[in-house]
Amino acid sequence: MVNPIFMRVMNTSGRQRRHVWVRTVYLAVILMTLTVMMLVEMTSYRGEAALAQLGESLFRTISFVQLVLILFLSPVYTAGAISQERDAQTFGVLLATPLSNLQIVLGSLLSRLFFVLAILVSTLPVFALLYYFGGFELTDVFLSYGIAASSALLTGAVAVAVSIVTTGTRRVMIGFFLFVTAYLVGVWVLDHMLLVAIVPGYVEGSLDWLHPIAAMQRTLIGGQVVRPLWSELGAWDFLVQYPEYGYVAYSTALSVVIIVLGAVLVRRLARGYGGLARRLGQALYAVAGAAVAVAACAVLIRYRGPAQGLAIFLLVALPVAAGLVFFRLKRHRKPKTVWDNPIAWRERVTRTATARRTLVQFLYILLSVLALYVLLVLKVGGGSARDARVFVLVVTTTQMFIILMVGATMAASSISYEREQGTLDMILATPITPRYFIHGKLFGIIRYLGMFLAMMLLVTLGAYLIARLPVEEYLGSLVPPGWARAVAVPSGATGYTPRDGAWSNWSLRSIVYPLVTTGGLAAAMATLGMTFSLRARKTATAAIYAALSVLGVAATVTCCCSITGLIWVVGPIAAMASPFLTNCACFMPESFMETFNFSDSVQLIGFYRYFGMHVGVLGAAAGYGVFAWLRVRGMVKTFDQQVRQKV
Repeated sequence: MVNPIFMRVMNTSGRQRRHVWVRTVYLAVILMTLTVMMLVEMTSYRGEAALAQLGESLFRTISFVQLVLILFLSPVYTAGAISQERDAQTFGVLLATPLSNLQIVLGSLLSRLFFVLAILVSTLPVFALLYYFGGFELTDVFLSYGIAASSALLTGAVAVAVSIVTTGTRRVMIGFFLFVTAYLVGVWVLDHMLLVAIVPGYVEGSLDWLHPIAAMQRTLIGGQVVRPLWSELGAWDFLVQYPEYGYVAYSTALSVVIIVLGAVLVRRLARGYGGLARRLGQALYAVAGAAVAVAACAVLIRYRGPAQGLAIFLLVALPVAAGLVFFRLKRHRKPKTVWDNPIAWRERVTRTATARRTLVQFLYILLSVLALYVLLVLKVGGGSARDARVFVLVVTTTQMFIILMVGATMAASSISYEREQGTLDMILATPITPRYFIHGKLFGIIRYLGMFLAMMLLVTLGAYLIARLPVEEYLGSLVPPGWARAVAVPSGATGYTPRDGAWSNWSLRSIVYPLVTTGGLAAAMATLGMTFSLRARKTATAAIYAALSVLGVAATVTCCCSITGLIWVVGPIAAMASPFLTNCACFMPESFMETFNFSDSVQLIGFYRYFGMHVGVLGAAAGYGVFAWLRVRGMVKTFDQQVRQKV
């Protein structure tokens, strides 16, 4: 018998237009990426012999783009599988049916995951077209789809498990987006930095089978390296040499374990067995904290010696533990002062000041500080300026994506969540006007994003100061000698090439310009998310639209700006509309100018540096601000009509 939950979701959600639009936007992003890559790469490949190289380059780019999109689309579809039923107060009715626990979990997961797999299969014609170019084999295509499908299954299983434990669709989505980003960055740092420093003789890339993007990269270069036969390898050596197969097996096995655990706990958590969900959350936090403490202690003991390392660890750990105990035992809080706009105060203080969001902010701050420390290690160790610029570019781009995604998804649930909880009618019964309500919601979200933007400013400002000041003379003692030797440039090298620039050439505009374009686009995405929240009946629907809008707008703006960037004079100005291209122009100016073919013109370089970039950044920020203002004005005008339609 077919699972009734699967059939219900397929018959109801499958007919909705949003799934068609999602597939359309997904394919549009893939095709736009393919078009831009062909326009850029075809100028470098001449003759029939280079056609295979072009096909390989296009296949690699499309595979990476598809994997990243799947990683962030899967939780959008699956995160609300259980929490959405709970928000609609139909979860109790579902538990009262004769369905087994496994049927409930599998039906909720597979019904949502079906749409993700349908999106994944829709790109088959694109790969079939690329196959005529050559440069890759059918095995590479199957492995690419296998990694993407297993990643979708794993992220979907984890999202459903989190949805079982946690209430609130918005909370699940925002938390899971940050979890995916933290997992990808954390595994890379563990593999390429921490274990290299702790374990003698450790080889970088041994944990690629835990990282989907690293496994995909090894798949794409698998035919270019000689690897031993399967029969000659043990279990661990097989995972190291063939991480693409190892990742598929690992993610599938872990997904099965998570699904089984979810099936065991789904009814027990619903019945509230002694606050089991709360105890599970506390146990996970305790395990994560203990793991971080043990790793930090091991690093300190290795590089500072047993006595000094343990002393430093205790000096840091004891105040942290005392603070946790203090806040745990604290029962009384000072009375809160409400702002002039109570809607903004409620959105910023009460709805965002939860334990989970506080933990998310703490982790975000910690990652920003660690990024500056890594940059300090590169500077003290005499590392390459290009490596430092690329690292800061990756960090700021990740921060930009987190800010856009968090702001859009929070805004997408700002009004629909009030409607689902029944508090919107109470608010509308007060003298609060639509303009007051909309402005309050928007200002509350912007105030919450202020901390994220401040940490981005801390990274850009700290990177500039580390690059331009002689920090190795004053802060060199903070870097272990082994880490400094690991990042040092080999003898005979200069530390940078003519394309990279030097540490002393770090641009002053890199402090503010990434922040300006990211802040402007975040405000525009927040107003767009609020528009979806005002029009949608459910929070999950609005969140899906908002997340897809962030992906679609970011990809569309970047692709269009990349194309217009090739236009003489206008290109440098138009390219600044994309925050990603702005980051590239600030941190990799030489490579940016060479990409857009005006690095050999003295006049264009001067125009770009002293006029074009400033006008482009300010114009982009002004354009995003005008878009946000028009969206707010439109929401205020149609607020009453939209609210009455959803009653």
